[in-house]
Amino acid sequence: MSNTTETSGPLTQEQADALRSGCHSLIEGIDTSYGYVPTLGAGIAFCALFGLSLFGHSVQFVRKRQWTSFAFAVGALTEVIGWAGRTWSSECPYNNNAFLMQITTLIIAPTFITAGLYVILGALINRLGRESSVLGPKMYAIIFLTCDIIALVIQAVGGAMASTESDKIDGDTKPGTNIMVAGIVFQMAAMVVFAVLVIDFLRRVFVKKSYLQTRKHGLSDGNTLPKAYTWLLAAVFVSLTMIFIRSIYRTVELLQGWSGYLITHEGYFIGLDGAIMVVAIAVFNFLDPVYLLWGQDDKLASSFEQNELRGVGDANAEAELFKIFRVALESQRGQRHKSLNRAGYAVKVMSSNPYHIISSETTLLETIHDIRDKLRILSSLADDQDAVWKQMSPVYTANGKLQYYYLYTPADAKRDLEGLIAEAETVHDSINLLLICVRSKRV
Repeated sequence: MSNTTETSGPLTQEQADALRSGCHSLIEGIDTSYGYVPTLGAGIAFCALFGLSLFGHSVQFVRKRQWTSFAFAVGALTEVIGWAGRTWSSECPYNNNAFLMQITTLIIAPTFITAGLYVILGALINRLGRESSVLGPKMYAIIFLTCDIIALVIQAVGGAMASTESDKIDGDTKPGTNIMVAGIVFQMAAMVVFAVLVIDFLRRVFVKKSYLQTRKHGLSDGNTLPKAYTWLLAAVFVSLTMIFIRSIYRTVELLQGWSGYLITHEGYFIGLDGAIMVVAIAVFNFLDPVYLLWGQDDKLASSFEQNELRGVGDANAEAELFKIFRVALESQRGQRHKSLNRAGYAVKVMSSNPYHIISSETTLLETIHDIRDKLRILSSLADDQDAVWKQMSPVYTANGKLQYYYLYTPADAKRDLEGLIAEAETVHDSINLLLICVRSKRV
């Protein structure tokens, strides 16, 4: 703020303090901390835009309790507070509280958006396999959130120093400004490293197709990446690019000083900070990870349930198939084989295990393949310790009637693996015995 007027000379400290604490319209010859008077229309418009984004992400967080929605909601809220401060400054351009309100919040807002990006990337790595990334899914949040916190502390220290000096008549804001620039540059360097890792992730997924090595759950047929994941990755790329452009602008702006060209021309701030951040946050209102990422898990659960219903409908045909096996085995050995020596074997297996699906239209070999695929899915779910994944699975009585629903979690899946493997081995042994019967008949 320029502390002189053309008519009355230098301002006293008391006069400067009165301007900073009160609400005064623009006085000719006395500059504001901005170097201009913020536009009222821009302040209202961006408050509305970020407010709409805040509402959307807040609703999603209340409904689904996903941390991405929480991070984006906090980021949007921070932007609303910042632009509310600029709206306040449009009426009270010298008020120091309004100025500090906008500068502190608008500097830290992107940190919450990048935190959401770390969560999204970690969740994708959990689903597409560890081979898709250099770092493990947890390491992204640990490393880069730590870097963001360090950068924010540095910027806060620099901002406090610059603000203290700006309150003085002959204060020197340069040391504090340089510290703020150091914090922004450090944050941008961390963002560059994160961007490189994201590019490597995209290369592994789209070029090397690393997910084919594990075929994690959520893939449509194990050979193609769901379009939902592709759209979500596109949103991550757009948001990260916007934040990176904004960081470059902020760095150059502060390097020029508080009276530099960029910081004293509002148009650059509106275009390279406000509009940029609207895109960075709002892109996830339209391409919401709640639907594109965790929604894929819900679709998979629904697919399992449909297959289970179809399998129960074919339970009688399955039991008939095992009766044929039993007759063949009895004629071969002259006695009932112990592995099949109980009535209703197929129906009991079907009703006791929601993942055992045997269609009357499949061969036994296909049945083993089906069980093996379910084992792979369960294994991936059991290893996915970070994903809050739950599946509603139906439980049936022996006659195929729906009894109740229960939550099937990764821990349950891991517990059931041994039973499923034993079941697969039983079917395998039955096939071998049947083949022996067939060969002996031919001889």
